[in-house]
Amino acid sequence: MFLTAEILKKMLSRRYRIMPDTLPSNPSFCGFRFYNGSAPQKDHLCVISPEELAFLRPENGPGIFLCNGTGTETKDLCLPEDFTVLCLENRVESGELINALNEIFEEIESWEGSLTRLTPDVSDIRNALNESRNLLRGSIILADNRFHYIAYTDDFRGNAALIQTIEGIPKYVTEDILTDPAYQAVQSSRRVMLYQVHTARQVVPALCYNLFKKDSSIYNARIMLTSKEAFTPDQYDLLKILGDRLADVLWQIAPFSFPIPAFSSLHHAVASCLKEEPASRPLVHAILRMVHWSAQDKYVLALFSPYFIREKDEMNAVSVNQLELLFPNSCGVIIDQRVALLVNLGSKKEQGHFRFQENIATFLRDSLYKAGISSEFDDFFRIRYALYEAESALRIGNIRDSMYWYYRFPDYAMAYTLDHASRDVYYKDLVNQSFLDLLDYDREHSSSLAKTLEQYVKNKFNVSHTASALYLNRSTVLAHLKKIEEITSLNLDDWHTHLHLLLSFALLENE
Repeated sequence: MFLTAEILKKMLSRRYRIMPDTLPSNPSFCGFRFYNGSAPQKDHLCVISPEELAFLRPENGPGIFLCNGTGTETKDLCLPEDFTVLCLENRVESGELINALNEIFEEIESWEGSLTRLTPDVSDIRNALNESRNLLRGSIILADNRFHYIAYTDDFRGNAALIQTIEGIPKYVTEDILTDPAYQAVQSSRRVMLYQVHTARQVVPALCYNLFKKDSSIYNARIMLTSKEAFTPDQYDLLKILGDRLADVLWQIAPFSFPIPAFSSLHHAVASCLKEEPASRPLVHAILRMVHWSAQDKYVLALFSPYFIREKDEMNAVSVNQLELLFPNSCGVIIDQRVALLVNLGSKKEQGHFRFQENIATFLRDSLYKAGISSEFDDFFRIRYALYEAESALRIGNIRDSMYWYYRFPDYAMAYTLDHASRDVYYKDLVNQSFLDLLDYDREHSSSLAKTLEQYVKNKFNVSHTASALYLNRSTVLAHLKKIEEITSLNLDDWHTHLHLLLSFALLENE
């Protein structure tokens, strides 16, 4: 546990008058001791008398000192720059001062202890904010970078008008703000900063501290005061302690997920692009830059569908986080009681992309899911087509290879083509008419000319290979081909006829 000079100054000022008004530096320390003439102990506050302070020399520093009372010895005292000195205006009995310092340390230690036990649960986070409210002296709000209020202290609940005003911002205004370079600069700041929240009626001053995860600003912790009093340096320090602990909690879960009712910006971009009315391209590009992705990176999308499970919503909520932990650079959303997971495989110039389908078996082996996997694609805005591919692979694969756990669309692309080709018309109407005539002839004459033609085309018009596939001698195959030429008017030298025959064979096999 570490205190800063500014925090100590503010907490002591609740009992005593403290000097000076402004500190030249703000060092931190973890304990205190009384000055005994030796060099100050590192990371410890040194309680010293005015007389002893007057005799400090540069070789005694650096250090942080609490001077118990002021006197003639401390007036116009010139101390080294690496000395930080707090002075009590009036001398306090040593026992009383020790008790006051112990109480301050115990209060901060108790608060930090509660933060250490913090878990990624929204009610637990809300309790932590309420416990921090008195110490930070203001309403505390956890909000994401899309202006959603996630959790806030109880005293802020009554401010429904402010919440509705901010959460009711029109979509086009939100997109303009999120694509504004000035706002992105604020989002990338790694220090506690003064932040003005504009509402319909007033401008509310707030301190803002960005919580980072994998170099991306996912959520903002904001402290807001309803009064017009200026913020003090100790509030900056305390907010940073609180924000760092919240960031530690975020590190325990997946890179772009948080188990609370709000999307991160990346989730919003993925979810909107899977819908018929996606977010604007400038906004999506801005969001991708925030997480160091590019629209031209290589992607793959997997659709996970639970089976033999009734409570699908609860299972999907847990599985999204598990999948994002299992696959680096991934983002999962729930759509129609299924989990859609977008995985960024990296830049097209990078080498050694991991094989997604090989790693996916680890998850499917231990869960009650089956998955459809799209083809790889290098345009983020093709994600909706990738969803169709994953859905189709899952549907067709479940019918053809029900014993498998996952199905890749490239393996079922032909089946998808045939399925869609015969969806609106009767499949036999798509089959080559001459081949249908040949099938009718075989049925009437108990012959196998259609079988001979099929093998002849599939064996690239090689008579010897065709004879071997049919277990016939070469002369018999030549006789069949001559008969086929007499019955039909097929021109096997025409590539359109060749393609039509191959599709005809596949359509008949598919049915």
